[in-house]
Amino acid sequence: MRSKIQIILILLFITVHSFLMNGYFYVHRSLNVATYVTPIVAQSDPSLFRKSLYVQSLKAKNARLSLMHDLSPYFIRKVDLETFSLIQWFICLFLTITALFYLGKTLIGTDIAGYGTALLFSSNLNNWALGSPAIYINFFHHGIQWAIMLNIFSLALIFKKKYLLAFFLMGIAWNFHPMSVIFLLLLFFPYWFFHKKECGSKTLLFCSVAFALPALPILIKSFQYLSMTWEYGPEWITCVKWTAWYTIFPSTWSSNHFFRAGLYFCLFVMGLYTLPKSEKKRDITLFVGTIGFLCALGTVFAEMFPVPFVMKMSLWRTSWIYIILSLPCIVHLMITIWDTSLLKRFLIVSTLIAITGYIHYFPSYYLFLCNIFFFFFLYKTSVEKRWQWLDKKLPFIFLILFTALIGYQGIFDWGTKGTIIGLGCALLFLSLVKLREKSLPLARNSGSFIIVALLFIVLFDTGILVYRGGVDIYYHGYVRGTRDPWSDIQMFAKNHSKKDDLFIVPPYINDFGLYSERATLGDWAEGANILYMDNASAKEWLERMNSLGWETFLGEKNGYNALSTEEIVATARKYHAVYIVTEKPKHFELPKVYENSHYILYRIQEVK
Repeated sequence: MRSKIQIILILLFITVHSFLMNGYFYVHRSLNVATYVTPIVAQSDPSLFRKSLYVQSLKAKNARLSLMHDLSPYFIRKVDLETFSLIQWFICLFLTITALFYLGKTLIGTDIAGYGTALLFSSNLNNWALGSPAIYINFFHHGIQWAIMLNIFSLALIFKKKYLLAFFLMGIAWNFHPMSVIFLLLLFFPYWFFHKKECGSKTLLFCSVAFALPALPILIKSFQYLSMTWEYGPEWITCVKWTAWYTIFPSTWSSNHFFRAGLYFCLFVMGLYTLPKSEKKRDITLFVGTIGFLCALGTVFAEMFPVPFVMKMSLWRTSWIYIILSLPCIVHLMITIWDTSLLKRFLIVSTLIAITGYIHYFPSYYLFLCNIFFFFFLYKTSVEKRWQWLDKKLPFIFLILFTALIGYQGIFDWGTKGTIIGLGCALLFLSLVKLREKSLPLARNSGSFIIVALLFIVLFDTGILVYRGGVDIYYHGYVRGTRDPWSDIQMFAKNHSKKDDLFIVPPYINDFGLYSERATLGDWAEGANILYMDNASAKEWLERMNSLGWETFLGEKNGYNALSTEEIVATARKYHAVYIVTEKPKHFELPKVYENSHYILYRIQEVK
């Protein structure tokens, strides 16, 4: 009993740590929160967003397949949705941390591995995978945070061969986010082929029932959605490529995306290599191989032979499962090389910091250096046979290379000061611990190791928060007591306009409707959701974006800011828009209604 309470307390500690380090962003410039919130607000108050192409198209297609979307209109009448979302995320974060602990302990076999797996969970994980897997979503987002947590538990239960319970949890998860569950089901098919002995036809039948019963509410809606008539055309393909390129079209991804993903994959492979030969290791390899096949399939049927049904599935997002599976493997790699060596400990801490991204502007190329030294320590015996002198000079070589990277960062990058301070403090702490090695035998006493690790986390978090100036929590338009200029202009718009007034906003900036509760002509985020609609919506959206100067892939910002006053007025009159927003220094020769440090709001004469 005491051991369970201790585990719960440590997991709660890790949850608080993750919450403080990752922050909470109800609004994010590269994500599309308002596209989930505005339809809910419109359901609660039908007089809002009547002129929104996006909201009305979504309503017509009933394309939101989530229990959270169905329940939220009732919540919003009783409680503040933003406060509800904040509380919901903390609860989900604790449950996800617990699920990761369970997965890590299941695959590796120790509590230390479970804690390490949970500690690696951060918003920065999205940057180490291709296809925008949406692993760490810390705002209201159609219930994906509940689904991810339940799916991680299901994944661990599959490894433990508790199939009925795994499918039951997947059935519950289906009600929150069907797509993430589909990915897990797709991975189970090849797994089942190799495990027919313990998972025969009878077990599969029972699993199907265990899944279908809890999934029934949204399962029915899913079949209704699939049975609708869908028409696709070149406009739909163009719209999807312009707005959802980051998860469907690999040809549009930068070389830096592939470089980061490659570094992380090398680290994962080394971690997988350190696992002892077992059925679980083979299953991890099978799952990751299947994910690779699905990503290849998604590429072929988007880039070469576009198939809308496959494109809608966003198969590259199966990479969320790969990332989750990689965490215990990487932790096992760190456990394998851990000993009293200061260099090895600093290497592990540096890798943890690089993966989690808690020191902002800690470039990904540092992981390249870490990978080299992990590789060396894994094959140390073989390397020493050829280069005996290398072992003694290894700390010096590491220092030289690390200093070179810091120098490079100082010349071509920024954030060097934070990197030096953060890693310097980590090195100082590890040095002090090493001096106390005799009285505090970390390598042999797991209890002492956990205490020191928790102390390090407290000191690390305190230093990071002091350096940042506080916790990054976006709440009601404020971050660390300062109002976000984007939310500021939205709130002004809400208080000084009619419900049916249509706004033109820069199409490269999303979420204007979140606080303004006003319809816009459109933006990239609303366009991204056309992935789940049809060609008619895409055609209308493209026509509007062309009128706003967006005529080429990634041309939304330059196109809008190149518009003349006459052109924007003509567009406003065409669509009966009343207000226009620009991001400074862009301006139009129109009457200004309001401006702040970043944005200007204009009003033109309304045309009936």
